[in-house]
Amino acid sequence: MSKYRILFTETGTQGGGSFQSLYQMVQALDRELFEPIVVFVNRTRFYDLMLEAGVETHLLRDWVFTKTVPWFLQKRLEHLEEGVFRRMPFLGESVVRLVHGPLIRELRQIIRERNVNLLYLNDQIDRDIFGCCVAKDMGIPLMCHLRSRNGEPFTPAKAEFANRHVGAYIPNARVVKEYWEARGVDPQKSFLIYNGMPVFRIEPLDLEAEFGVLASSKKIVCVSRLIPEKGHSFLLEGYAEYTRRGGDALLFVVGDGRSRADLEKRTEELGIAGRVVYTGMDLRAKEIVAACDVLVQPSEFDSFGRTVPEAMMIGTPVVATDVGSIREIIRHAENGMLVPFGDAPALADALERVLRDAALAARLARAAGEDVRNEFSIEAKVAQIRNLMLALLEGKAPGGAKGA
Repeated sequence: MSKYRILFTETGTQGGGSFQSLYQMVQALDRELFEPIVVFVNRTRFYDLMLEAGVETHLLRDWVFTKTVPWFLQKRLEHLEEGVFRRMPFLGESVVRLVHGPLIRELRQIIRERNVNLLYLNDQIDRDIFGCCVAKDMGIPLMCHLRSRNGEPFTPAKAEFANRHVGAYIPNARVVKEYWEARGVDPQKSFLIYNGMPVFRIEPLDLEAEFGVLASSKKIVCVSRLIPEKGHSFLLEGYAEYTRRGGDALLFVVGDGRSRADLEKRTEELGIAGRVVYTGMDLRAKEIVAACDVLVQPSEFDSFGRTVPEAMMIGTPVVATDVGSIREIIRHAENGMLVPFGDAPALADALERVLRDAALAARLARAAGEDVRNEFSIEAKVAQIRNLMLALLEGKAPGGAKGA
């Protein structure tokens, strides 16, 4: 019998990076010490993966985060919660209990029936503020990962409410830590721990057979949701400049999202439609990256996307924007290439260098692989989280568990 039961909540919708990080963390937990229980509010492939891994897994419903809830109701409830915390903060906790009532009740029931010892919120505190009510009601410690900088509605009143109940926050990058502390998260409870990466080997996908492209062509890849902040318009501008200079590599855009139609139109306008392959959402993204010669991460901002360190692990050289947490991972011209966001000629320059200079590409890939194995080991990162959990469970101040 494990010593402690940990209840993890994941309120995301798409099954993206936060789900992947949670799955890998749960897989790496010491099962002699911890028994994980996972709650999702949307069904994605990770629900089935958790079950296959032998993890007790529940699918619950939330009026704000479950996709099947009518959109107009979700927005109305979101605005209600935000408005009350801004204008009548003394009613903040009451409105959280109203907006997330069914989820709070079901989480309390699981905690009671399964004798859960600690609640772990996997996304970010503004989104998962309901966890404060649950932990308060059940008298158990509370931890919260901070995986994004989406905290605009996180008012001082909300921060005060959260800080009373959260025992430890885990920002996944330095810029994320600074952002949330500026918004009111208690810095004494904020412990930087980067996402961990397991060591893996990936077999390249046969892109010629799958997409009908020439096997001899050089290949560039971008893996991301197709939304404006991910920088795909900048990518297309830089790639078009690269082709105008005579570059002949193909571009694979892996992912889907609301910007797809606009991006396809822009591809036509730039005259590069015959060179760009939109694959849509593809669960073989890593296999596509492994088959390409360079990965581009063109984001306007990046909290700690998994795409860059995964490409580093795979051995595909990286060209990325000099923003956010990317500059905490990539050292320019040492383990990757950095370019200013929006500078299309600079992006074209970087692509030309990596694609033409095989020795440079090999050196970047080799250094990147060593760095990600040494600095972002999943075992080391989960060990830091383990120490935080134990400190909270044993009623100690978790000051000795700070990340890098």
